[in-house]
Amino acid sequence: MIKETENNKRIIKNTVFLYIRMIFLMGISLYTSRVVLNVLGIEDYGIYNVVSGLITMFSLISASISTSISRFLTYELGHGDTKKLNLLFCTAINIQAIMALLVFVAIEIIGFWFLNYKMTIPPERISAANWVFQCSMLTFVINLFSVPYNALIIAHERMKAFANVGIMEGLLKLLVAYLLILATLDKLKIYALLMLTVAVLIRLIYGVYCGRHFSESHYHFVYNKSIMREMATFAGWNYVGTAAWLFRGQGLNLLINLFFGPAVNAARGLATQVETTIHQFVSNFTTALKPQIIKNYANGNKEYMYGLVNKGAKYSFFLMLVISIPIVYEAPLLLSLWLKTVPDHTVVFLRLTMIYSALQTLSSTLIISMQASSDIKKYQLTCGCLSLLIVPISYLLYSLGSNAEMCYIVCIIMELCLLFARLFLLESMIGLSKHNYFKEVILKITPVTAVCFAFPILFCVFWQDGIYRLAALSFLSITFSLLIIYILGLDKEERTFLKERLRKYRNLKK
Repeated sequence: MIKETENNKRIIKNTVFLYIRMIFLMGISLYTSRVVLNVLGIEDYGIYNVVSGLITMFSLISASISTSISRFLTYELGHGDTKKLNLLFCTAINIQAIMALLVFVAIEIIGFWFLNYKMTIPPERISAANWVFQCSMLTFVINLFSVPYNALIIAHERMKAFANVGIMEGLLKLLVAYLLILATLDKLKIYALLMLTVAVLIRLIYGVYCGRHFSESHYHFVYNKSIMREMATFAGWNYVGTAAWLFRGQGLNLLINLFFGPAVNAARGLATQVETTIHQFVSNFTTALKPQIIKNYANGNKEYMYGLVNKGAKYSFFLMLVISIPIVYEAPLLLSLWLKTVPDHTVVFLRLTMIYSALQTLSSTLIISMQASSDIKKYQLTCGCLSLLIVPISYLLYSLGSNAEMCYIVCIIMELCLLFARLFLLESMIGLSKHNYFKEVILKITPVTAVCFAFPILFCVFWQDGIYRLAALSFLSITFSLLIIYILGLDKEERTFLKERLRKYRNLKK
């Protein structure tokens, strides 16, 4: 019990560090992107983004490998076998070296050809574009080698160090923006080179930190065929899920373009951008939970792990709910304040996206618990195929004359199907009780959601929309939602824990 209490405190502390990191980086990103846009100009800024985006297209395979490395390191840390942990770390470095070589060759052949012969770039800027291409490729390869070190830091739950390095990275990017203003040579080439330099420095910082704090991070060449095969197999099946997710997103973009044109694509892109930003608030919480879920599965403490999965899903949903309510009700005003000219469909897209994203949070910890098991073939095939069905179903409905919003309705319905599928699969995979999940998560969030979404209707009926209603609705809906979550969403033990934490916080302030 004492150990579980300490784990809960660690999760809270790590979540705070991750939120500090996210808020700082978000602020830096918003400022530096504006500065860089002004300094480079629209054309060069567009060239940088499209060329660097070309490199990230190759990140699909590396993302699967990275997830595999993170899972195996965290799992073995739960066992506490330092010798095997070092073996896994060295194998992970070897895998990333092979991946870096393959990606390097693929990018140099396919990417170089696509850049120079297929992309639309002004002839006088093709030299700068190739410079950006090479710098972005090297940055991508360097980041590949950072993955095992990042995974170790997160596995050891050193989120303070992870946050500090992130803040340092943000400051370096701020320095890049300042140096870019002073630069007298080709600013696009200078920017690409400076971003490569930042990647090198961050990679060195991660390496030095891990070398000083984790004995298992000292690399030496090893070759263990069974471990490499196991990690590669896990990554291969994980690739199925990642590819399905990518195909679903890009497939829907293509369908919208075919049936409704680029203007509606722009509306979807804006809604997705807002959703991605909001989703970061939830992903930081699940990042803090991930090591504890995998470690406790590894050391056989499954009841505590099941509790983390259920509570994590519930808290993630509540967090998304609190943020979503003002956005859903005040979407027209918020979008007009941000964009001034709001494309058609954007308001409805945004509202449906927030509902879809809230449903996705219910599966966030379920996906982590799936990764705790090494046998993920059946899970990935089932969920991957269900996810892929979204595209042909949307195509069929569009062909029958449905409106552009229909793809979101399909996504919402399919996400509910995926939630049920995950619960049934995980019960046989790791013993997670779907009955307990329904009782501890679904039955808790349903009344909370109904009451919290009903409350702001009063504002919309009796108060004309405007900046004052936005401020009042946001403050009161968030306050009311937190109160309802406390009363209806938390059990007695959770309320007691929260009151004790608040009491200790007040005593510290005195």
